[in-house]
Amino acid sequence: MARKRQASRWPGYLPLVEYHNGAYECEFVSPYTKAAGNVDAAVMIVLQDWSSHDRLSGGLDADAIEHGHTPSLPTNRNLKRLLGVHLGPTVPATVTHSA
Repeated sequence: MARKRQASRWPGYLPLVEYHNGAYECEFVSPYTKAAGNVDAAVMIVLQDWSSHDRLSGGLDADAIEHGHTPSLPTNRNLKRLLGVHLGPTVPATVTHSA
């Protein structure tokens, strides 16, 4: 699926490889998939993975390259908080990148 995504071209959209000399490109279905390190997890969360041209064209986001997402963004902080509230306080610590 990652190779299919990499080969896809859609009118009006640039592929990840076009931003910052390919820094955001990866061998995963999507960069966010990097955080899905435990395929035997008790909980699966399905998210919409997208980013805007403006965001990708801006400054290089080292966290997004490493983790597949930006942990400091309010949406990501809130998701981890809600997981902790509803699934237990140890859950947010497990929502990390594992390579």
